[in-house]
Amino acid sequence: MSQDGKTITFVKKVLEDGSDCPKCRQVVELLEKAGFANSVDRTVIADVKNPSGEGMKLVKLWGMKRAPFFIVEHNGSQKVYQSALEFIKKELA
Repeated sequence: MSQDGKTITFVKKVLEDGSDCPKCRQVVELLEKAGFANSVDRTVIADVKNPSGEGMKLVKLWGMKRAPFFIVEHNGSQKVYQSALEFIKKELA
């Protein structure tokens, strides 16, 4: 949990060959370059080969059509961001 009481979960997709999806790699790089990599409390893998895994369950729960995405929990509420730039602007910057 971050110092402002938020819990940030990063859900990233792993492809059938075991590699991270290209967009997920870009987002990780963006977070690192912007100095926000340590702001993420948990990273959950949405593995297309494991539909019963936590990551794929979160994809279904939130109705996501693609990954990566962020789930921000704060004071009992949750918000999901599909856009990394919107997430950074509204939650970290």
